Amino acid sequence: MKTLAKLSLMALAALSLMLAACSKDQMSSPTGPEGTPPKSSLQKAGATTMGILEPPTSVTDVGMFKGIRYNKYKGRFAGQNSQGLAYSVPYEITAPANLAQGIGRLIVEPPHFSSGLLAREGFLGPEFLFGHGFVHTSVGYSHFRRRILDPNPGFEVLVNGQPAPSPPPPPAPPLWEPYTDREIIADFARALRQNPYGLVGSIQKVYSMGFSDSGEAVRRILEAEYGQDLFDLWFPGTTASFNPIEGRGRVIIFNSEADFQPVNAVSPSYRRYVTAGCPHIPDTEITRQQFPGPFPPPIAGTTPLNWNPFMRALFVAGDAWVTRGQEPPPSTVLALTPSGEIARDEKGNALGGIRHPALELGEAHFIASQNINGWPLFGGYDQVSAIGDEGFFADFNAYKAAFDNAAKALVDAGFLLKDDEKDLTKNAKLMRPYTITQNYQAGRFVP
Repeated sequence: MKTLAKLSLMALAALSLMLAACSKDQMSSPTGPEGTPPKSSLQKAGATTMGILEPPTSVTDVGMFKGIRYNKYKGRFAGQNSQGLAYSVPYEITAPANLAQGIGRLIVEPPHFSSGLLAREGFLGPEFLFGHGFVHTSVGYSHFRRRILDPNPGFEVLVNGQPAPSPPPPPAPPLWEPYTDREIIADFARALRQNPYGLVGSIQKVYSMGFSDSGEAVRRILEAEYGQDLFDLWFPGTTASFNPIEGRGRVIIFNSEADFQPVNAVSPSYRRYVTAGCPHIPDTEITRQQFPGPFPPPIAGTTPLNWNPFMRALFVAGDAWVTRGQEPPPSTVLALTPSGEIARDEKGNALGGIRHPALELGEAHFIASQNINGWPLFGGYDQVSAIGDEGFFADFNAYKAAFDNAAKALVDAGFLLKDDEKDLTKNAKLMRPYTITQNYQAGRFVP
């Protein structure tokens, strides 16, 4: 487990290598004595911070999603943190133009420092989010690259009372902590519950979601004092494991094998899920745009195991947990040996966890983290089996039936949505007599 425990540090090192118009009246905010922001009516009892969400300075029509037209609003969120340090940061709200078409659930997503809004633009995606009527929001909270959301919003940006440092520190996240204030996210979430300017409608539930760097922000807020009574559902993905903190709402911790660290503590308000064989960053249409090479290396062709469909199903399960009291699937993590290592089969694949049909059927040895010229965040695979190989399937029909059964078992367990089941099984049948892993290897589909 020492290797896995070091992955987050390896990720920081790798990511560090990777980083070698509004009127004055609109943008000004009321001030209290000596220019400090006044205590806002949006401040919740017991909250440690205060802030004012100013009227939007721009509105953009972002399109129609299953009959629901969405607008994106941009503006400034300003105030001060619990240390009395000022912030002035950009925000975005994407909501139904006709709020009556929304479902009363809002997501707050911290921006990832290199990839921006991963849930909105990729892992959940606009069609999924907005087609289901969710409101999506985000706010800048750090001067570290895209964590600020928009570096040129048309007003002076302040975090911890400071503008962006010049010259900037080296591009390693820990060195940017003095220029980072996660309290801003908590304050923003409290402000949104008040439906400022009628932008988000009547909100019954507020969720927070992030992955990797932004998942770490969600985790850090959850663990902080100012995270109390904040979100109805927390969904930190592909970040460090942690022990439950009671009284913070319902929590779904979603990790790949590459991110897995065993935690013994359990809680009825927590669920933990780990996808066997899956990497920190999966090969998808979105990640191919983000990682074309040469460094970080190109992600295309690294592994057919994509955890995205499993994450979507668990987000839906989390939503049902919060809104209807419907219990999500039991926590499902990797099996361990008596010495605490990940237990593996004869091919080297992890045992336990959420299992992609290709892994369950033993199509290959799936590697959750391989070091590619110093970059450890992509997966890999080898030992690919073919129809007719000894110990594998004798014919394609037997393989196809077993694959379909494995996919259906994931649906029945609550780990896969029906639409994603159709896509998954389709890719297993693209060309006889080849498996889904061989079809991926030949470049016939992107996971």
